[in-house]
Amino acid sequence: MDEMAGGLRDSYVPFLLVARGERDRLQESCGGGEKGMVVPWRDQLKVTNSRQIVKKWRIGWRVKRMGVEDELVTRDEICEVVKRLMDGGQSEVTEFRERAQELGKIWRGAIVEGGSSDGNLLQTISAI
Repeated sequence: MDEMAGGLRDSYVPFLLVARGERDRLQESCGGGEKGMVVPWRDQLKVTNSRQIVKKWRIGWRVKRMGVEDELVTRDEICEVVKRLMDGGQSEVTEFRERAQELGKIWRGAIVEGGSSDGNLLQTISAI
């Protein structure tokens, strides 16, 4: 986690880091909140997973090396990925942002009255 904090701090871009149990220490390692925020960890597997974000939705990058379980990803590598992701001039980043906006519209449409989530919830309630 220290490598992650250092890489984010050294990237000089705004960030949000989710940490389990060491939030205060990591907030200091990340520059004391100058460019980013460290928040407590929550069980995200109930909400989403990285495969969805990276492979299906195509709005993010994997930081973990494929096929390598215990090798440390260095702060320099994290810094480079963060800079690439935040550099709006790259076509890959532009595609990520456009795709994220497109998915946001779809998801917002699903939760409005009459949207697919609304309809599914009403059907479930009727079935009960």
